Amino acid sequence: MRPCYIAELWGSLLTNIQKNPNGALICYQQKSLFTRSLRRFQVAQSSLFLPRPVSQLGWNHGAALGRISRQTRALARASGDDGFPWLATLKHEPGSIFIPLSINGGSATYFFDTGAWISCVSESEARRLHLAIRSTFGTLGQSAGSQVGFRTAVATDVIIGETHFKEVSFAVFPDNQEPWVDLPVGRKGIIGMPMLVGLGTIRWRKVGNIELAEESQPLNIRDANLIFDNDHLVVSATVQSEKISATVDTGAVSTDLYKPFADKFESLVKKHGKSGTTEVRGVGHAESFQSITLPELNIRLGGADTLLSPAHVLLKSVGAECCVGNFGMDLFKQAPAMDIDFGAMKLQLVSTD
Repeated sequence: MRPCYIAELWGSLLTNIQKNPNGALICYQQKSLFTRSLRRFQVAQSSLFLPRPVSQLGWNHGAALGRISRQTRALARASGDDGFPWLATLKHEPGSIFIPLSINGGSATYFFDTGAWISCVSESEARRLHLAIRSTFGTLGQSAGSQVGFRTAVATDVIIGETHFKEVSFAVFPDNQEPWVDLPVGRKGIIGMPMLVGLGTIRWRKVGNIELAEESQPLNIRDANLIFDNDHLVVSATVQSEKISATVDTGAVSTDLYKPFADKFESLVKKHGKSGTTEVRGVGHAESFQSITLPELNIRLGGADTLLSPAHVLLKSVGAECCVGNFGMDLFKQAPAMDIDFGAMKLQLVSTD
């Protein structure tokens, strides 16, 4: 199969929705093509993104996409199509984002990273799982704006819960780079966005389990708080009654705010901020930046009140242009559970089950 170009497939999908928004068969066939191609995502030759943020698609597109989610599930079950994800509950260590998976029949435990648009492994992990490391070379952008190089490998079969992915591309990094240096054998890998979007839904519980591939809720543009901004997953939040946008990065231990935040909340930063430096770590790279630190910051996120203490504001504009920062697990872990629904384009911090 030729490399899949996600934007091209998405455009075809939306065109058919416009022509026949109620056509279940067309919707199913196009969604099936999009989903299967996503599973064969070729990292060296394509990138996963929406041509426009979901919030700009318009209500008709949003309503049609919500119908696709329901129709696809019903038709997949009726046809016995096993190319679609199924509900699974996996165990993890309390508070951890590492979950079990199988790669080419070998067991591994990797962390799921909504900030990674490529799934990743270390060189030793690729060899352990008998992945042929290719000479193809690429560069990967980090949350702090730097670029790091990688090679590629393709896994024939990846299983997460009850979902099978075929021909999955991985970026391969040296073992002496972040974050592999402190990780044991079998844990030097990242589950990136191509597979996470393929799962459809993620419900992470802090106490020790994660539910994957539950049926998505209908997409309602008015309720959605997630968009794709090129190669960023972006969530809307509120600070001091002002709306802000930030990237969603489960692979980041801590949250960083950027210069646009300092510009938007200039009086707050001047009154309470203290100058210093902050180190930002990513795959294959760590870098220090001039920053201002606030003692604390209240953020309304995913239907819950969170407290960032301290709050580091990097004096640099990085990442998605629409964003004032990069939200990490220090915010998401403040709730007993975090739900991400890529069908409904919604992130929720859940206080009770």
